[in-house]
Amino acid sequence: MLASAAVVAAAGLLVYLGRDLATPAVTKTTPVTAASRAISGKWVSGPLANPYDRNQQSVLHFEFEESGESLFGTVREKSDFGGVARGIQGGQIKGDGVVFYTQGLTTVGGGGEQPYKEHYRGTLKGGEIEFVRQNDAASGGLPQRFTAKPE
Repeated sequence: MLASAAVVAAAGLLVYLGRDLATPAVTKTTPVTAASRAISGKWVSGPLANPYDRNQQSVLHFEFEESGESLFGTVREKSDFGGVARGIQGGQIKGDGVVFYTQGLTTVGGGGEQPYKEHYRGTLKGGEIEFVRQNDAASGGLPQRFTAKPE
């Protein structure tokens, strides 16, 4: 019995010594998505034509801050007639995708104002974010496609 225990111990030692000691042990980590690795910071769109008046253009400036799968920050829209800054609401990062919305007011007939949401959906591709934005204004939000690049 003692002899068989010695054989088992010797076999175990040979298996252990046969291991590649330079190879580190495999550890399980939480994967970091491409979007969360690269989205925090400042981004800018190219000139965008106003879908309601093609004679007007604006540029979007994004400032993103990610926390896990949540996205926070600011969207600044600068146009020929001034600019506006809005906070990001409901921001989420999933894989290479981002979604969020901003809130604003639009003027309606008779001079009143109506609240609306501007929805953004983007995909991180090759260091750029390909976006579609669309509002839920009662006049009918037209979708607008654009790309944002790091500032």
